[in-house]
Amino acid sequence: LALKNTKLRYYLLKGMIRCAACGKAYVGVTFKRPGKEYSYYVCGAHWKRPLRGELCQSHSLGAEAMETAVFGMVVDFLDGPEGFEEEMQRRRGISAESEASLIRELESLNRQAREEQEAEARAFRLASRGTVSEEVFNQEIGLIRTKQRWIAEQQERVEHQLEDIQRYSFDPQSIETLRQRLEARLAAATPEDRRFVLEAVGANIIVQADGAWELELQVPREVPTPESDLQIVNSRPESTSPVNTGWRCWWHSVGP
Repeated sequence: LALKNTKLRYYLLKGMIRCAACGKAYVGVTFKRPGKEYSYYVCGAHWKRPLRGELCQSHSLGAEAMETAVFGMVVDFLDGPEGFEEEMQRRRGISAESEASLIRELESLNRQAREEQEAEARAFRLASRGTVSEEVFNQEIGLIRTKQRWIAEQQERVEHQLEDIQRYSFDPQSIETLRQRLEARLAAATPEDRRFVLEAVGANIIVQADGAWELELQVPREVPTPESDLQIVNSRPESTSPVNTGWRCWWHSVGP
C-alpha cells in the first residue's frame, strides 16, 4: 500500500486481493523491459519468502486484465438487473417478512403471558379457599413463575430484534442517491474514482492456488459525502450508531 510502491503504476486493486492458500495479501509488481512494462498482482508470500516457510505457489494475475474484469463485474452489479437492485429488493422482502414474523411471535408471547397471569390468579383463589394443599400450591406457583420468567426473556429478545430491524431498515431513496453518486464516479473513470467505487461496494477478491478467483461485493448502507467521509443511512434519522450491516453477494470467475 505504500506510495513508493506505486511509482511505476497505479494498482487499482491494492489491498483487496488475498491468497486462499496462505492468507497473504497480493502485491502489485511491475517489470520494465525495453519498450514495454508488465504489471502483475502476486501473492506476497510468493514474491518474498516468509521468515519461516516456503514460497507460496499461487498463480500471479495480469494486472490490467484483472482490473478490467473486476471493475466490469462491479459495473454489472450496479447497473445490471441481477445485481444491486435485485439484491436490494430481495433483502427488503426478507426484512419485511422477518418483521412480520417477529410481530406474530411477540403477539403469541403476550397471549401466553396473559394466560400465565390468569393461571396464577386461579392458583391463589384455590389456595385461599383451601381447595388445594400448600404443597400442591407451591409446586403450581413455582411452575407458573418459571414459565413467566421464560416468557419475559423471550419478549425482551423479540422486542430488541424488532427495534434493530426498524432502526436499521433501508430508506430506498437514500440507497438510490448512493447508487447515483457511485455511477457519477463510474462516469468520471479516473483511477481514483474507480477505487472509490470499489471501496464503496466492499470489493474483496480471494484467489485460489490454481488462479481461480472469487469477487465478494456488498450492498452498502452508506452514502459518500463530498469530503469522502461515510455516513450510515437509516430510515430513522435519530439513530447514528455505526454498524456493519452491509449485504453480500458473490461473483465467481476463473483467472487466466
